Amino acid sequence: MAGILIATFGLYLAQLLGESIVVGNRLIGITTITGLGLGLSTLLGMAAAPAAGSLSDRIGKRWSVVSGSLATGSTGFSLLALGTPVSILFGLPLVSISSGGNQGLATTLVGDLSPRQRHGRRLGLLYTVGDFASAIGPPFAYALIPLVGLSSLYLLSAGLFALMLLVALGWTIAKKPKVKAIR
Repeated sequence: MAGILIATFGLYLAQLLGESIVVGNRLIGITTITGLGLGLSTLLGMAAAPAAGSLSDRIGKRWSVVSGSLATGSTGFSLLALGTPVSILFGLPLVSISSGGNQGLATTLVGDLSPRQRHGRRLGLLYTVGDFASAIGPPFAYALIPLVGLSSLYLLSAGLFALMLLVALGWTIAKKPKVKAIR
């Protein structure tokens, strides 16, 4: 999300809606709307991480929750690609919830799957990979925009989430839960 959506969202809104829109009798700049949207998006992602972890604790199947979160992200990016105000209004929160939930669950899964003496090292690698993705995502996105356009870039992101969903579903089916469900 940080690599693609945050880097391109303002540009996408400006392309779709222009430099400003009228809400009621007020003229609001697209940069203000972008900031509000991404700020609320960050808050949703922050709330989704512990909620996804709690849900996975409760049901005892982390990969099932990861799968649901990936499906949510794929749906959100697909809605963003439609480019209507209503689809953006629903798509952005879905991508944010997915991003926050998967970030929290990735940390949890690394902790579950790592031997105790390697937790720190593996968690450090996890965050290094995330930082790397956030660093290369914007230049990658801006290199693709002239070739595919912003809507198609979001559809590619939806496809990537769907591909990851297939992998997560495979893990869901193949793995027995290592976490005992909290009832």
